[in-house]
Amino acid sequence: MCKFLGTGFGVDCISVIRKTMGARSLQLDAMLGDESFLPNATSAAEGDNTIMELKVVQDIVRGRTKSIPLKLMLGVCGTAEGRAATTTYLTSFGRAMLLGKKAIKDGQLLRDIAWSRAHLRVISNWLNQKQDGTNAPKNWLKSYAAVAMRFPVPTAM
Repeated sequence: MCKFLGTGFGVDCISVIRKTMGARSLQLDAMLGDESFLPNATSAAEGDNTIMELKVVQDIVRGRTKSIPLKLMLGVCGTAEGRAATTTYLTSFGRAMLLGKKAIKDGQLLRDIAWSRAHLRVISNWLNQKQDGTNAPKNWLKSYAAVAMRFPVPTAM
């Protein structure tokens, strides 16, 4: 999950920076040439992100992970971001169950399942993180949701 979340975010950031900078991004001293290639390279290394996303869904289908992780969902539902990820996961997973074997041909549906499941894990880990003996600040989740949580998940990174 970390691979496709991290590389997807990195590629998106560099694309936004290039778009914002316009022609300036093409200049050598802008450092958006070879120096910015790493996220694109890691996105394609050892199979691209799509394969990693499919592995998350495959683990759910094969029973390696719980199909409905109630404890995880209940742990994050105290936040709006957690409820959004939970709702997307349940609706996408329910739709996949209704479609049966046809769901495998719906790439958008599979991406939504994988990414919402990953977002559930990120939110859960953040909420359970202790900083100086207190819970981690929840205002980070608003930024995370604004930047990383987009549903339906964009099909082109």
